[in-house]
Amino acid sequence: MISGGLGAFASVFLAQLLFMFNPDLYQGFASFYLFGAVSLLAAISGIVFAGYFSTGIIDSLADAGIVRRSPGLKPNGILSFSLPKAFALVLGLVVVFTAVYYFAFVQSHSDPMAIKVTGDVAYSGNEYYIPAYNGQFVTMYAKLDGQYTHLPGQNYTGLPITYVLQDARTGKGATQFDVVGADGYYQTFNTANVTASDGLILTVQHNPDRIWLIARGYAGGMWVDQVTTIRVY
Repeated sequence: MISGGLGAFASVFLAQLLFMFNPDLYQGFASFYLFGAVSLLAAISGIVFAGYFSTGIIDSLADAGIVRRSPGLKPNGILSFSLPKAFALVLGLVVVFTAVYYFAFVQSHSDPMAIKVTGDVAYSGNEYYIPAYNGQFVTMYAKLDGQYTHLPGQNYTGLPITYVLQDARTGKGATQFDVVGADGYYQTFNTANVTASDGLILTVQHNPDRIWLIARGYAGGMWVDQVTTIRVY
């Protein structure tokens, strides 16, 4: 059970460290809470499926006379295997997973059409519900030429990112800003290079509902989907 729990935790930890690690995501209690909750859930699943259930299988094989149990290895009391206990553990695991999923992906991102502006701005933390600013929308022609994704040229309508930065009152010392997606993916832009005529707009997408940064004239990787935050510094 200990080995199963530690193995499952190590899998989550190494995946974050090697493939999805982003230091900017681990600033603040909420991010540590999410990582801790997912790690705890992985450890519990390892304890249950790799340890507890395996013990039950060995006990069943031993009771059937297929394998020989070494003296003193059969657990007693609360650790003894039984179908009611196994069902209760699985049910508890489902409840924990549902709670983590709700708080991490539903409640924290309750409105995919709203973005936050944080950092070196006068109104840090303000939310902008992008569809409400349709009076400020502009239309531009752009095409996406990414490393893996290619979209033909077409018209996109959305809110210029300069409007959001000006409304949030970017600090005089700010030189850069990050556009961050829901999955932690982000791209960095220089404030000096972003003007009213620049090709950065926030478009409203549906099915599913989300905000997409269109970056005309930039590499395809600079287009950020499911935008949730603009971080100014």
